[in-house]
Amino acid sequence: MLMLLDGPAAEAAEIIAAAHRDAQEIIRVARSEADSIVSAARQRAAAGAAERVQEAVSAARIEAESIRAAGASEAAAIQERARQRLPALTDRAVALVRDLGKPAGPS
Repeated sequence: MLMLLDGPAAEAAEIIAAAHRDAQEIIRVARSEADSIVSAARQRAAAGAAERVQEAVSAARIEAESIRAAGASEAAAIQERARQRLPALTDRAVALVRDLGKPAGPS
């Protein structure tokens, strides 16, 4: 009776061993695929981060140019106001100097 079971037991052991090998191969392939997916995701994330940094730098450059242009415009407006006021300030300065040479009135 035991001899009759030896054949099926050996066959079952081979099936179990083959299933174990197949499972190990499936695990190896799955790990390899998972590693590839993780690597690709990291590369995409790094590329995305680099792109966001480039976008931020571009935006900062645009804002800096806008600030510079606004500053230049404000400086030009101040220069124009000073140019317009200069004759009146000159006239006041001349009048003050003339007044310094006049004798003081009765106190």
